[in-house]
Amino acid sequence: PSLVGSEMCIRDSYITYQKHLPYRYSEVLQKERFNEAILPHLPEDVQDKIRDIQKNGSLSSYEQWERISEVLERMYNGMDEDEKRRLIDEIEEAVREWENKIEAEMRKTVIHKIRIDGGNIEYEGRGEVEGYPLNQFSMDEYQGYFRIATTTSFWNRDRGYVEYNNLYVLDEKMEVVGELKRIAENERIYSTRFMGDRVYMVTFKRTDPLLSLIHI
Repeated sequence: PSLVGSEMCIRDSYITYQKHLPYRYSEVLQKERFNEAILPHLPEDVQDKIRDIQKNGSLSSYEQWERISEVLERMYNGMDEDEKRRLIDEIEEAVREWENKIEAEMRKTVIHKIRIDGGNIEYEGRGEVEGYPLNQFSMDEYQGYFRIATTTSFWNRDRGYVEYNNLYVLDEKMEVVGELKRIAENERIYSTRFMGDRVYMVTFKRTDPLLSLIHI
């Protein structure tokens, strides 16, 4: 959807769309999950061995993972049952938190700002926010700021379907200068209206709460 506001002959137009992930991004995510969620919880000597393998430019990606697997297998076989259980619990919790963060990061809206002045068209900038807007009424420009309400939703292997709502304020450079996240958890936006410095938002699951938020 797009939003157009006007002031005399100058118009600021906003174009939004769902962010798309680059080709083979899933392979990159697998490496990031290991390095960010698993590696920090391993013993320090094991971490050092794995980092040395990762830095070895003479090894292919496949050869690196083979050697890393050997290091992990030796570590695991040298632990007693209590140590194994504690490590597994720590890693599982870290992976859950990491996956939730990545799921939210992957569900973003890209916003492009274009200024139209008579016959001149100028690209002003690009911004990103978490979640997706419902429609054009979920966006608004007010006193030089762009405001957008979004819903974030994804499946979580422990909690099931996760859903919550967000409100963002972006400045003229399309940088986020204000945000209110996780509004009305387990519900989604069904209607939004911006009126002056306020936004009225209706969310729904079993009841229809009406939320009034003020932009200062």
